[in-house]
Amino acid sequence: MTFRGAATGFLVGQLPGLAAVALIAGVVDPSFVDAPGSLWLVACLLPGLVGAGIGARLGRGHRAAAPLSVVPALALAALSAWPRGPIPGLKLLVFGVDGATWEQIDPMRADLPAFTALHDDGATGTMTASGPLFSPLLWTALATGRPREEHGVYGFHTRADDVRVPTVWDIADAQGLAVGTMKWLVTWPPPERGGAGFVVPGWTAPSPETFPEDLAFLKQLELGHRARLGERPDRGSVSLAVDGLRHGFRWSTLRDAVYWQTIGRLAAEDVRQAALHRLRARMDRDVFVYELRRGNPAVAALVDYTTDALGHHAWRWHEPAKFGIDAATARAHGDPLHDAYVDADGILAELRTLLPPEGRLVVVSDHGFEALPATTGVRVGPRTDTLDTALRGTMGAVEVARTGARVTVVMREDAEVQALAADQYLATVVRSDTGERLFRWARDPDDPGALVIDLLAPTIPEEALNVDVLGRPLSDWVRQLPDQSGDHTPRGLFAAVGPGVAPGTVVDVGLYDVAPVLLAALGLPRDPAMRGTVPAGLWPDPGTGPSWQPARDRVRFVPVGDEDAGNAMLRELGYVDR
Repeated sequence: MTFRGAATGFLVGQLPGLAAVALIAGVVDPSFVDAPGSLWLVACLLPGLVGAGIGARLGRGHRAAAPLSVVPALALAALSAWPRGPIPGLKLLVFGVDGATWEQIDPMRADLPAFTALHDDGATGTMTASGPLFSPLLWTALATGRPREEHGVYGFHTRADDVRVPTVWDIADAQGLAVGTMKWLVTWPPPERGGAGFVVPGWTAPSPETFPEDLAFLKQLELGHRARLGERPDRGSVSLAVDGLRHGFRWSTLRDAVYWQTIGRLAAEDVRQAALHRLRARMDRDVFVYELRRGNPAVAALVDYTTDALGHHAWRWHEPAKFGIDAATARAHGDPLHDAYVDADGILAELRTLLPPEGRLVVVSDHGFEALPATTGVRVGPRTDTLDTALRGTMGAVEVARTGARVTVVMREDAEVQALAADQYLATVVRSDTGERLFRWARDPDDPGALVIDLLAPTIPEEALNVDVLGRPLSDWVRQLPDQSGDHTPRGLFAAVGPGVAPGTVVDVGLYDVAPVLLAALGLPRDPAMRGTVPAGLWPDPGTGPSWQPARDRVRFVPVGDEDAGNAMLRELGYVDR
């Protein structure tokens, strides 16, 4: 009787957890049960053991309880395998993988089956970026098909209502197509979209507004990470997690979030931060897929920034030999960038299952990545804060940011006049001990409207940081860069799958071609002011139509307060110093 009582208690103890999981999967999101083993452990096994102890004490039970006690585990396995088909009416799906490049994907093909399948199923090639490799400029150019002097985005401190020309998303919305964008840069303040549309802005957003507002929890979670970097979180983690559960967070996402907020805090800081970057990408994926299934938009875009964020700091573990790291140390540490690509591959595989037969998919990155050259001594780069203050005083309106060890100054007014002012000022910045100029500078060969600034000596002895430069220590002019091991390159990636694309096609595109390609995927002509075209080998090109400018002029933005632009993420990624 004791065994029967324990078996009965074990079965009964599992039922509340099973009922709760079934309710979430049936009412909220069938994708919730994505890791049935660990979910059964927490939701069923642990309470079942409590029930078994109580049942053993009572000493009564049913003889069928023992075989029936496996039913909850079988039920969870069945829920995890519940069929989920394509989304009806989804015409175009865009997956942005920031900083991704075929040069890194191809050697990892065995671990990246979804990226590999793109070569077999559709058109693949290089997306070649141009101009300053600042992500806000590039993602805006991808969405508009226009250069920065036309679209109006010059740097990181920018707003969606600064964009002067229509984006693909504006045009589709104006045509009555529901549009959902998740983490596309320069979409804050979020525009109001019609129908089933939604907008969750990218990581440069300084405050959590979204459209509709019930998705703001996702940005609040991101801003909560920035609290570690000096910004204030608005809500507690439990409240945000509950909102996440209501909007598609899956079990494995919640499980790993709890782990990295508790036991995971004991891990090395760089390991934990890499894990949190990957976790945020999964949160975005969860909510994005949930919103697609909830609203059935016709056009949708998701951007994953993990490969970019880890490219800056974790490249040394991806190519350890270039940094003098021995193989044993590298194996012990792991390769977080490789793991980020594996995560992106999994997201890509799932996104392809969402497309109906008539749907089209574009995969694109805004630039590529490579290792920074190995050096000896203290690696330094120009400080952006000192140069920003000094150059604004001599040049006027400019945008200053760093990629790797180089600073780029984007000139917003008369480039010739501004470049001359920079030349005259930078010539005065000399070391008092040697009389040598500190900086070398030149016009960007790919963009005459930008100036690139390097240090004449990118590595220096540590004691040299106290050398006087214009009455200030050298450390006011340069910043040590020990934590950066990867840098942007112009060679990003492009892929397209869907009706009209012959499998195995090789097609390379330029930065300004992507917007015409996306419009053509919807059967819409490009704006005559767009700089690009639809390359041969893709779906049919509707050609040029009338101006789409009215589509931009009608956009309304969600009201936001006067927020500080918040440099926390820019500092973490190394683009700015303050």
